[in-house]
Amino acid sequence: MKKLFALFATLGLLAPFAMAQTPDAPPASVAPETNTPPPRPATIHERLAAALAIPTISTQDPKDFPHDEFDRFETFLAQTYPLMHERLHKEKHGQHGLLYKWEGSNPKLKPVLFMAHQDVVPIPDIELAQWTHPPFSGHIDQTHIWGRGAIDVKSMVMALCETAEILLEQKHQPQRTIYFAFGQDEETGGRDGNQKIAKRLKERGVAFEWVHDEGMVIADGIIDGLQRPVALIGVAEKGYVSLELIAPGMGGHSSMPPNETAVTKLAAAIVKIQDNPLEPALDGPVRELFETLGAHMPFPQSFLFSNLWLFDGLVTGQLASKDATNALVRTTTAPTMISGSIKDNVLPTEARAVINFRVHPKDSVQAVKDHIRKVIEDDDIRIEVAPNTLYSEPSAISPTSAKGYQLIEKTLNQHYPNIYVAPSLFIAATDSRHYRDLTKNIYRFTPYWMTAGDRQRIHGIDERISIKNYKAYVAFFQDLVRAASEIQ
Repeated sequence: MKKLFALFATLGLLAPFAMAQTPDAPPASVAPETNTPPPRPATIHERLAAALAIPTISTQDPKDFPHDEFDRFETFLAQTYPLMHERLHKEKHGQHGLLYKWEGSNPKLKPVLFMAHQDVVPIPDIELAQWTHPPFSGHIDQTHIWGRGAIDVKSMVMALCETAEILLEQKHQPQRTIYFAFGQDEETGGRDGNQKIAKRLKERGVAFEWVHDEGMVIADGIIDGLQRPVALIGVAEKGYVSLELIAPGMGGHSSMPPNETAVTKLAAAIVKIQDNPLEPALDGPVRELFETLGAHMPFPQSFLFSNLWLFDGLVTGQLASKDATNALVRTTTAPTMISGSIKDNVLPTEARAVINFRVHPKDSVQAVKDHIRKVIEDDDIRIEVAPNTLYSEPSAISPTSAKGYQLIEKTLNQHYPNIYVAPSLFIAATDSRHYRDLTKNIYRFTPYWMTAGDRQRIHGIDERISIKNYKAYVAFFQDLVRAASEIQ
């Protein structure tokens, strides 16, 4: 049961390229360069490896954003998937956000959107030497494709492009219009990518039958008591807000400090916030998750989860007491930044702290603010949303009875007949939040087959995907997109 309670938060989840300088005039013995593109990689895993070799790293500071690499990736997609770029309508939003529209034959049917993001997180210099293969080498061995983005989530961009190209080669004509949206800044909030794409689609009056974005995975051998892997579909995601607490002080020299300073006031407030978290609750998709999986577990888990009407308090208390599962049942509190004086012997006139909250669907950002104001018991401390940070309310809970969920579940059962499928709460944030006004049906699932040893690879060292997994990944989306494009 310990492994069961340790699973979900870890799942809640996600070197610049040197351009050679060519001489102004080549020697007579050297043939002049042409504009002929490089040959298309022959296999799907070679194409993914080539994509991973392009370092599309998103950065917090716009001045450091590698625009050339994103331009290169866009060119790579156009050269690698010629039918997709010939027959689908392509638009660019923001600086590098890509939107593709595959027109359906029946305009009465609401379209479906498939999403992913082009950008990947940076690699700290201290970690580079720890990689088995360089993170942007596009290395392939007999079993795996290695590189940043193999899991999160360049592989999904490539799988969706592979899907479109394959279906076009098969002369598939969708009845329902299909959109593909690939943002370039999801890892830093998505403001210039999918936020702008969603805004433009809303202005055009587009409404989606359902939206599919990155999210949860197929968990294999991670949940104690389950004899089979389980595909977890995120039907909701937590909100996100970082609040800044600003405590005033008298200032002055540290040799004659008052009993209360800006720092002590701030420290007392942080302790009160940490000691008084928002209340937990076992409801919504998390409750449905345990009710679904409980039937497949041995005693006593099966007994507890099949009788939550009786053991709700016991199970909720156990979940809330574990760091790994606390995030499933409540809004989490994480003090992350603190600042005060500019010198060790100077009392600050102001001390600041940033506290990050992942807001549970039962709460709201305003409820978090109200709770913090109440527990700190100090009206002198200002509470503001931290500047230049992501801000989003928790999502609504998308129904498991809707077409999108049912179709994802059906396709999963066709491709993986020996797995369980269950809804859950995604505790991270995705670009899908920008599309909440365009549909009430948003599902967050990545067909990555994850074992316990893979979890630390997400945003970590030696990110990789097996060739077998990636082939199944593409096959899954091929059937899902085909089915989504037909009348259901």
